[in-house]
Amino acid sequence: MASNQAGVSKGIYAQKTLDLITAGMLTDIEKAGGKITKVYYCIHRQDTGCACRKPKPGLLKAAAKEFKFSLKGAYFIGDTMRDVFTAQAAGCKSILY
Repeated sequence: MASNQAGVSKGIYAQKTLDLITAGMLTDIEKAGGKITKVYYCIHRQDTGCACRKPKPGLLKAAAKEFKFSLKGAYFIGDTMRDVFTAQAAGCKSILY
């Protein structure tokens, strides 16, 4: 899972709050029979120009490197056009849901 969460760097919510939300989300997903192995977040503001903020492919590249898979054969499912652009930038296929 890859998500932009600039609210942390903007001071809207704390990293600890994001961690608690993430833990709850993962617990709920597991209770429903699903499994997410890792969550990648970009907490940077849009104006920092980091390589991990979607639509840049940094989060997907980090996942591919850590879990040793090719992005060329991967699918990235997202709910915004930014996610489609992220998939294109990473060289994988996109599904807009």
